[in-house]
Amino acid sequence: MTVKQSLIEKFISLVDQYDRIIIHRHINPDPDAIGSQLGLKAIIENNFPDKTVLTAGKLGKGIEWLGRMDTVERRDYEDALVIVLDTPIFERIDGNDRIQNNALIKIDHHLVVEHFADLEIVEIASSSTAELITKMVINSQGQLILSPQAATYLYAGIVGDTGRFLHSNTSQATFEAVAYLMSHQADNTQINRKMNELSLNELKFQSFAIDQIELFENGVAAMTLKQVDLIQRGITVDGTNAVTNLPGRLKEVLTWVIFIEKEDSHGEYRARIRSKGPNIHQVAIQFNGGGHEMASGANIYDDEEKKDLVDQMIKVNAQFLKDQSK
Repeated sequence: MTVKQSLIEKFISLVDQYDRIIIHRHINPDPDAIGSQLGLKAIIENNFPDKTVLTAGKLGKGIEWLGRMDTVERRDYEDALVIVLDTPIFERIDGNDRIQNNALIKIDHHLVVEHFADLEIVEIASSSTAELITKMVINSQGQLILSPQAATYLYAGIVGDTGRFLHSNTSQATFEAVAYLMSHQADNTQINRKMNELSLNELKFQSFAIDQIELFENGVAAMTLKQVDLIQRGITVDGTNAVTNLPGRLKEVLTWVIFIEKEDSHGEYRARIRSKGPNIHQVAIQFNGGGHEMASGANIYDDEEKKDLVDQMIKVNAQFLKDQSK
């Protein structure tokens, strides 16, 4: 699927009108958020060398190897164009309090939840925002030229959101985008190696995490990680990303959820919900969350809600299995 030429033209026109561009993305960034953010910065700098391009937001531990964010002051937003990536909800933008009065562009691959930008380029068929940006470059008719650095960042974003091409959001278009990035010298070896690396603590933590897996009926699994578990083992919240897909490796598991206790909370959790088939996005939105059909997040405020979320997953799986048997 190609990005509409008219949208690419509007994007280029808006960028051309501003001397300063500030790129934002969602809080608690993942490789797609960072890869697309740094990749787009490199693209704009390469094609508009007279522009000042800044990347905004906090960079969590465990993902800092991808690159650095810029120091962005409030005065930098005066007469600046703001581009928001990988974020369907204004409230989830990292630094949304600074961009109320700016011209906004949204580039995203999530289901549309709300409209908040002057120009919105959204394609839910893309595996990632990095894939969508790559398509924009491919379809720009030579107006946007890709550097090896930008190609490497975008490759990291695609690999991150496809789970190294294991998730069902991987399509022919995804591989076509990757082939294009490789033709522009994306350093896939470096990215793959970094994404596969674990510290000794993280490796030991995987053994602990396996013991926390609970199995429920209809192919549902859950894992609860308390702050004390992380502190005792020297693991940050970002470090738990390495265990997110562990339950899914069990052949009897269809959907699973990782409950991670929030810092300085009283029984509140961030929930990562994943699936091999059933649509778990419909569950996430019931618990102050959202995302994709196969990968979503939610917010849980007590143990009763934890149980309710698992129960909803059991129901979704039951319907899925029933439909599969017809």
